[in-house]
Amino acid sequence: KAIGSLFHKLVERQIKKRKYFRKVMLDEVLHLDEDYGVCEINISDSMKISGQRLADTDFKDKGFMVLAIKRGAGLISTPKGSDEILKGDNLVIFGNMKNIKDAFS
Repeated sequence: KAIGSLFHKLVERQIKKRKYFRKVMLDEVLHLDEDYGVCEINISDSMKISGQRLADTDFKDKGFMVLAIKRGAGLISTPKGSDEILKGDNLVIFGNMKNIKDAFS
């Protein structure tokens, strides 16, 4: 038991000393190429998704995802399926740029 406790303390100290994360550039993480990117879409009244929950959209099937929702002065940085898309929202989207353009044109 004493050895296990000593080992646990040693591992804990090593974890505290080292950083097990690093800051990376967006394109490094998302493997951006000419077909993929990040863009911002403003939601207007005329868009059929206004008033829908993220879970009720077909974004995933179309090959893109919402990274964040800018709403007024606020930001929903990790949107959930239950979050509603409202008129005036700006969706920060990652995915195939052609698919995004087709979906919002």
